[in-house]
Amino acid sequence: VLATVYTAFTLIKMQQQYAKNEQTKNNPKIAQTRINTDNWKNYIDPVYPLNVLVPEDWEIDTDDDYSGFYTVNFNTENNGVLTIFISPSVYAGIVGSDGLNYKTNQGVEVTKHDDLLYTAKVGDYYYTFDATLGINLEKELAEIIRLAKFD
Repeated sequence: VLATVYTAFTLIKMQQQYAKNEQTKNNPKIAQTRINTDNWKNYIDPVYPLNVLVPEDWEIDTDDDYSGFYTVNFNTENNGVLTIFISPSVYAGIVGSDGLNYKTNQGVEVTKHDDLLYTAKVGDYYYTFDATLGINLEKELAEIIRLAKFD
């Protein structure tokens, strides 16, 4: 009797976990990190529909002639650079669409290629969020993507 109850309980738990995994796979959200964003500043781009929160000590500059891309560069004091590439036609340095698809808090689908590289096609524009020139910016990038607005 105990073996039957244990087996039934185990099968129910496995079925619940499978259902949860399927739901996450079909509509995963970017998980909130443990970073406190209360003191982050809002950056609203003057040219493209982009509105992101970034740490208040990051310096921001833009370049509208970077190999055919408009770029927004967030320079950190110790950790390097996080760049957002914006284009009306292609992602920056991405071939194919390999990666995991997630949704931001605003419901925008983004593709996570790795911990330091995300892409999103929103409206007429292709956005590439690239922190590969940064050190240990995975959590900050995940929060920026999770909270990003494209309006």
